[in-house]
Amino acid sequence: MPNQNGHTRSIAAPRMNAGGALYALGATLLWSGNFIVARTLNDQMPPVAMAMLRWLLASAMILPFCYGGLRRDWPAIKAHFRYYLSATLTGATLFAALLYTAAHTTAALNLTLIATSSPILTIIMARILFKEALSPQRIAGIILTLAGVLFLAVRGDFSALLSLGFHKGDLLMLAASMLFAVYTIQLRFRPAGASSSSFFTLMFLMALATSLPLAAAEYALTPDYHINFSPKVALCLLYLALMPTIISFFWWNRSVLSIGPGNASLIYYSLPLFSGLLGWLLLHEDVNRVHLMSGAMILCGILLATRLRNGIK
Repeated sequence: MPNQNGHTRSIAAPRMNAGGALYALGATLLWSGNFIVARTLNDQMPPVAMAMLRWLLASAMILPFCYGGLRRDWPAIKAHFRYYLSATLTGATLFAALLYTAAHTTAALNLTLIATSSPILTIIMARILFKEALSPQRIAGIILTLAGVLFLAVRGDFSALLSLGFHKGDLLMLAASMLFAVYTIQLRFRPAGASSSSFFTLMFLMALATSLPLAAAEYALTPDYHINFSPKVALCLLYLALMPTIISFFWWNRSVLSIGPGNASLIYYSLPLFSGLLGWLLLHEDVNRVHLMSGAMILCGILLATRLRNGIK
C-alpha cells in the first residue's frame, strides 16, 4: 500500500506465535466435527436444509448478546456491505452448502484428500497478495504435511490413490475448498469500524438469509425431501451452530489476524488428524500405527514450515 511519501510497500507477513497457533488449532479441532456430524445426519435431512438450520440456530444464539454492537457498528458495515456479503457467501453460505452436499455424494477418502487443497490455495494467494515467503524449509514442511495427510487418507497404502474415482461430489468439495481459501484471504482485507462480534453476527444473519432461496430450491427439486427430528439430530444441530460456527469462526479470525493466512492454513492441515481422533472417540473407529505415523508427519511438517521460518514466541 502507499506510504506517506506515495511509494508502495509490501504488507509484512505476521509472525508465528503461540496464541495465534492455538486459535487455529482450536478452530480446526471444532471444524473436524463438522465432517462427523455431516455423516451422522446424512439420512436425517437434506444438506442445504442442514446448513440453513445451522445458520438459524447460530443467529438465534448470538443475536441477543451482539445486537447492540451490531446496531452501533451498522454505519461502518453499511459502507462496506459488498465486502461482508462476499465474505458471507464464500466463508459461510456456499461453503457449508457445498460441503454438506459433497458429504452426501462422495467417499470420505476423497473428501479428505480434496480438503487439503484449501490451505494450499491460501498459501499461494498469501504469497501473491502479501509477499509471504516460501523458503526451502516452508516448502519442505508443506510437502511433509501433505505426505502425512495422504498417508492417513490412504491408510498407509499409496497405491490406493490409483483407484480413486472423481465425480460430482469431489468437484463440489473442491469448489468448497476454493471458497474457503478466498474467505481466509479476505479476512486480511476486513474493513475497520466493526467489531468481531458484529462481523460474525452479521455474517450468520446474512448466511441465513442467503441460504433460504437455496433451501427452497432444494425442497422444490428433491422428490423424497424429508427431515427427521430427534434428540440426536437436535444435539448435532446445536453442535453445528455453536462449535464449528460461532466459536470456530471467532477463533479462526483471531488466528488469521495474529499469524497470517499462510501460517493459519498450515495448521489447518491437522484437520484429518483431528477427524481421525474424533472418529475413534465418537464412532469407535480403529486407531493404528498408520494414524500415529501420519499424525507425526503432519505435526512435524507444520513445525518445519512455521517454526524454522519465524520462531514460536
